[in-house]
Amino acid sequence: MRITLIQPSRGRPEQARKALFNWKLLASASSFPHRHILSLDADDDKIEQYRQAFSDCDGLMIVGDNRTMVDALNACLPHLPESGPVVTLFDDMVPSDNWNVAISNGYQPGKLLKADCGTPLQTICAGCSSVFKRWGYIYYPGYISMYADNDYQEHAELEKLFANCELRMSHNHPAHGTAETDATYQRQNHMAAYKLGERILTRRRACGFAY
Repeated sequence: MRITLIQPSRGRPEQARKALFNWKLLASASSFPHRHILSLDADDDKIEQYRQAFSDCDGLMIVGDNRTMVDALNACLPHLPESGPVVTLFDDMVPSDNWNVAISNGYQPGKLLKADCGTPLQTICAGCSSVFKRWGYIYYPGYISMYADNDYQEHAELEKLFANCELRMSHNHPAHGTAETDATYQRQNHMAAYKLGERILTRRRACGFAY
């Protein structure tokens, strides 16, 4: 089963490359069938470094006028198949061994996969691409970063879309003491992002995630 990996990244060409190859190494076979989409921001001053870092990678690199990580993630949507397994590959998240087997075994058409992310919150998106095609987004547009994953999870729970999956994820993040802060973290984790996210999530809950 071919899995589509979607990887938004900014300012971290080497970390992004290491993340992709780490995921490949942790798959049950180094040549497992997959498709990789790397989504970059047009105003990232490290675009050329990304091109060099990923020059030997078999995948699609897209560059868009993204304002946020959410924009970069949603830019992948037109390039997804109409159905089939898809998973977000974030630079700072590490999957369990044989993660591709867990996704393949848990995959159901029209369903999303509930992974063990170390917290109750689903901090990755995984499942059938037809769900995202139907929604018209992966993370709801408008969020900067914060609360986008709450929206994703609550929306999926409301529609009863989650199927259990043996996939486990760990998150290397400054908040957990497992990563150093950098410009990309600072761009995503700030008070304005929290305040905007709270307002959007409140509105979305009130309308049943319709608008």
